[in-house]
Amino acid sequence: MKPGLRVPSSGAVPVPDWRPTRWATPDEPLLSALVLGPGGGPVPFFRDILKAAGLAVPRIDEALLKIWHREQDRAHAGYANPPKELPPRLAPQAG
Repeated sequence: MKPGLRVPSSGAVPVPDWRPTRWATPDEPLLSALVLGPGGGPVPFFRDILKAAGLAVPRIDEALLKIWHREQDRAHAGYANPPKELPPRLAPQAG
């Protein structure tokens, strides 16, 4: 099996293993925000990604979209040539 894939316990088709290998730091954007879900917005498990990264998870969809867009902005700024200053993260560390 390829690294980064896992087989669900049901034995279904392997799915990407999106679990982070390390925690997000304030100076790194969440690159998973660059992946689009089926409707063009965040992937359906973006809340799970925030939680796994140790960040607060919003309950309201509008707040989730703001966080998702901000992480996209942070990714584009961080990987620009030359890199730009990253906007502040909207999702605080989970407490």
